[in-house]
Amino acid sequence: MIDCSMGNMLALLGVLAIASLTPAMSADEKAVPGIPGNVLNLKTITSRPNGDRMTVHKPAGDIDLKGMARWAMNYLLRSPRPDVDYQPIFSCWPLGCPPVPTGWDQIVDGDTDCRMDWEMYYMRDICGATEGRDTEAKFHQRIRNYLGDHDLCWTYIGCYDMDPSPEKTKAKGMVGNVWATTKLLKSLSLSYERTHNPEDKALARRVFVALRSLASWSGKYAWFEGGMGPLNKELKPANSGWGIHPPPIVESLVCYWQACDDPEAITFAKAFADGIISRARPGNVVQINDDGTFTGHTHATLHAMHGIAHLGIATNNREYIEFCRRIYSFVMTHGTGTGWIHEAITPTIDSKVPSGETCATSDMMSIVSYLAQADRIWPGQGYSDYYDHLERYLRNYIAPAQFFMTPHFIEFYRARHKDKPTEAIEKGLADLHKMEGGIIGGIGINDLTNDWLGDSRTSFAMQGCCAPEGMRAIHTVWESIVSHDPTGKAVYVNMSLSTETPEVKVVSYLPDEGRLTAITRKSGDFYLRPPAWSPREGVKAWRNGVEIPVKWHYSYVAFDDVRSGDEVTITYPFISYEQKVAIWPDTSKVAVYKWIGNTAIDVEPKGTSFPLYTGKRPWLPPPPQLPD
Repeated sequence: MIDCSMGNMLALLGVLAIASLTPAMSADEKAVPGIPGNVLNLKTITSRPNGDRMTVHKPAGDIDLKGMARWAMNYLLRSPRPDVDYQPIFSCWPLGCPPVPTGWDQIVDGDTDCRMDWEMYYMRDICGATEGRDTEAKFHQRIRNYLGDHDLCWTYIGCYDMDPSPEKTKAKGMVGNVWATTKLLKSLSLSYERTHNPEDKALARRVFVALRSLASWSGKYAWFEGGMGPLNKELKPANSGWGIHPPPIVESLVCYWQACDDPEAITFAKAFADGIISRARPGNVVQINDDGTFTGHTHATLHAMHGIAHLGIATNNREYIEFCRRIYSFVMTHGTGTGWIHEAITPTIDSKVPSGETCATSDMMSIVSYLAQADRIWPGQGYSDYYDHLERYLRNYIAPAQFFMTPHFIEFYRARHKDKPTEAIEKGLADLHKMEGGIIGGIGINDLTNDWLGDSRTSFAMQGCCAPEGMRAIHTVWESIVSHDPTGKAVYVNMSLSTETPEVKVVSYLPDEGRLTAITRKSGDFYLRPPAWSPREGVKAWRNGVEIPVKWHYSYVAFDDVRSGDEVTITYPFISYEQKVAIWPDTSKVAVYKWIGNTAIDVEPKGTSFPLYTGKRPWLPPPPQLPD
């Protein structure tokens, strides 16, 4: 087998020398759902499962979501600065010296901190961390302290206009922050779900009523006159280019409705979603066409859309799901299939240099998770294939983009700043230790830097928007691995990723074997999904180490009447292929990826500074010691 300590997936082809290979497919044959560009040289790799050892669990060690979440908690608990009222940092440039600003960061308020507020709930859900409760409580209070007149959040305008001067930002005064207010509504809902504190519910109701009062109406359609932009003291749109984008309110309304059971919230959510779909908001604003196309900032647009997908699942409304499916399909053509998504569906933001953004990747992952969940409501319609998209984004973008102080990084940093004073270099490295576990926001398509595409503006940046949004992506995947049918009687294992729930322990044997095992913790029906690209004729089923006939339930292998403590397993063939994809908008730049299953193992051109897709597993150090 492959040396597990190296995790070198390039060796897999050699390891499986006994494999049977199918003839190569033509470039025009789209054999791998969700891969843009051309798929070439597709081969099936059939490994031989060790049948007499099927109940021995010694997997190589796949993606560790719990470990990733604990490292994310390091960022969430250490980056807030007590001397600045627990303000975290937006402007983190890991390759810079200094890498982070001192004092007040003018871009944070109402943006970075409000995003991080969700993640403190989400990352604890995954890793179970108990440390840092005092810091977390003070951080949550920081967000609530933004509430002011009209029960809206009031902050400085910095997160909207991104003026580089803290002094000038403060001089402009306070604005009603629509973005922050929508974020706070969901934060209060997340808190109430966990604590059942009636004060959370009452405050959430006030914030909901305040947001609803801002709406303009045309019949059954609702919208905000100023979009997601800031408001002045008269609650009129302030001057901001961000006002052309719709606010991310639907997601918060759905979460508030689910947590607090307020029927008025779902009514307003539908009115807002219908307003977006029907293009009810007048003026020169971002509109979604019937085919899902749009022009504008990718994240600012998609962040409003994934709530509509959530609404579709929450209300069994297929119109909302198909609307988001069209948007997802369009945006996917502005990415690589690895999870890299272009920052803007227009070349007018700063330059025509291609730039990715983790915020947009996380939004795409949220949308695609709801598209995949639609399989529980409308099975057999191809929705379950989207789980592979979600898994690819995690494996090939989010996991490699989690920031750690690797030996290579430290050596690179010291060499890069060798002309700087030693104390400045050491101070920079010490500050970066507090940022470990965040998600880098501006990686390239072959390197953590974006040198090949020529983007120095966001290259290897860990902006305070992207770092927590990448954590949201971790939570999105974690929530999606195991699901249930609408009756709650059947358990579905949707992806080849390890996890544990009260119903089942899931063990992935990737990257070494196409094998997925579920150790059941309840009796009932269990369904395990092989990847959509794996040929069905090569899939095998095992129960307590004994091979049994494969019984299909749509795209899942069905195990009926399983008893608690049983072990059910599927094994499936891998595929390998090449992918050629042009990097929009400069389509003269073409990347060539090599894939095994859902993992990219090579790319041309190769990265040089912090290369991606080398066949090695993403670096994940031992769990950190978190501050009390």
